[in-house]
Amino acid sequence: MQRLNVLVVAALVACGMVGGIGGGLHAQPAASVADRIVAVVNEQVITESQLNARTELTRRQMGLPALEGAQQQSLKRRTLATLVDEELQRQYAARSGLLVTRAELSEAKAAAQKAMGQATWESLNRGLGSTAEDKLRAELVWQQVQAQAVRPNVQLGTMEIDRLIEDMSKSRQREEREISIIMLPEEANVSASAPRARLEALRAEILSSTTPAEAFAAAAKMQSADSSAAAGGLLGWVGRGELPPALESTVGTMAEGDISQPIPSNAGWALVRVNAVRTNTQAVSTQPRTDYNLYLLAASVPSATQALNALQQTMAAQTKQLTTEEQVKAALVSRTTVLAAFPRSAALGWVPAEALQPEVLTAVRQTKIGRWSPEVRMNGQLSRLFVAASKQVVPEEVQMLRQRVGQNLMNSRLELESRRFVRELRQRAFIDIRL
Repeated sequence: MQRLNVLVVAALVACGMVGGIGGGLHAQPAASVADRIVAVVNEQVITESQLNARTELTRRQMGLPALEGAQQQSLKRRTLATLVDEELQRQYAARSGLLVTRAELSEAKAAAQKAMGQATWESLNRGLGSTAEDKLRAELVWQQVQAQAVRPNVQLGTMEIDRLIEDMSKSRQREEREISIIMLPEEANVSASAPRARLEALRAEILSSTTPAEAFAAAAKMQSADSSAAAGGLLGWVGRGELPPALESTVGTMAEGDISQPIPSNAGWALVRVNAVRTNTQAVSTQPRTDYNLYLLAASVPSATQALNALQQTMAAQTKQLTTEEQVKAALVSRTTVLAAFPRSAALGWVPAEALQPEVLTAVRQTKIGRWSPEVRMNGQLSRLFVAASKQVVPEEVQMLRQRVGQNLMNSRLELESRRFVRELRQRAFIDIRL
């Protein structure tokens, strides 16, 4: 933004002498005489040429068709709000000594080019190179601000996640919903009812569409202030307890295809669509399972009693000699006499308790770590197992659920805390919107 006295800048713009964004952004091509100021953020200005360039870049990156009339104005309003927030964040970063280096910007640009491909990068940013760099720089600044001032205020412990999963597991039928969201924040100098009225009108428009799912996604891309906007508002699958309380009570009663009325929250006003509903009929067990590290000494049961007695005596002798895991491992690998007498022996490695046959599991559970189990005779085989170690393991499905629940909760709280932080920046700033 321009780091000049507002009155001086206004005069220069009127004369066509200001065309770029200094300080936080690269300079744009020289502005025409018709260029005008569309917003003032403290002592910095945003001009119409800058807004138009960013709006066009946003349209391309979201894959939207050419827009006209109300749709174009809606996207410009949202883009201007983004530019205002970015300038507030840049000013906070400058006061806090946070700096995006040229090397960091180059690295971010290279990563973006690699992710989307050079040809796509050039197509999306053709004629808007400096605007694209401004956007990248703003994203890096915001990451630094979040790391310093936002994330430390968001607390989420594993016990909280586990309590939520435990509550989920108590239900034999656990419903999950795939949802999308359109979020409009409350804005300074704008009536508090304005976002709600806009969402009510938008909801009616979406419901009247022949393809409401597509209409909702398109509206989210153009109008939502949520970080999910680029994905058409898609938040993914959520279960009970994973949403902020303001949304939880409403979303939990919605059916597939439903679109909520505008919902007030700490972040502003939200419109939610339930894309799909699924029910897990089997509750997830949060109890850890026990895995055992096992070595098997085994041979086929001889038919003759005398041979069986001899095998049992040999097995008893061997297990008395092999008293450590290192000895057992070496015997099963290199001692030919042991393998000759017990050809079905093997290092089983880590085995879940539920994977063991009942007779084997009973013997293993009776055995102390570092000891041999009692004899087990089943399926024509005489066996003893060396229990080298045991460990408690969280089931994979619980790990995945814990990761998803934790990520959903963290994202939700980060979003709320980020909005609170930006809202406070706005409240302390002088902002004049002239669009």
